Amino acid sequence: MNPTSLRILILVFGPMTSFAVRAEPQTIGLPISEARQSLLAAGWKPVETNLKYADGTLLRESGAAREFAKLGYIEIESCSGVGRNYCFFNYRNAQGCLRLMTQGERDPAVVRETHDCPPTSEQWKSSDANVSKR
Repeated sequence: MNPTSLRILILVFGPMTSFAVRAEPQTIGLPISEARQSLLAAGWKPVETNLKYADGTLLRESGAAREFAKLGYIEIESCSGVGRNYCFFNYRNAQGCLRLMTQGERDPAVVRETHDCPPTSEQWKSSDANVSKR
């Protein structure tokens, strides 16, 4: 193989190797209880957030999020509590963060995952979302 062909292969296939390093169990479509179990088994750790509404109430102590917290889901960040009841759950491993969004009630299904880390208290305070309890 000539050097030019090798460079092309590295450019084309090189980025794909980074996905293998950050691989996590498939969670989309799973109930949060099953997704959580798979993530914990794969070495992901729950990340507890301490985001507060303007009145000082923790987001995780409001609405449906409170029910998840009571069940031991320390990674629950918040739930919309209205409409489709979207909830956010946060995890971390040595490679970075994983944030799951669920939709539904009781054992909601994971509908989205990103590698975003949860917002910091400073980010939350400066956002328009920190208005009042839902």
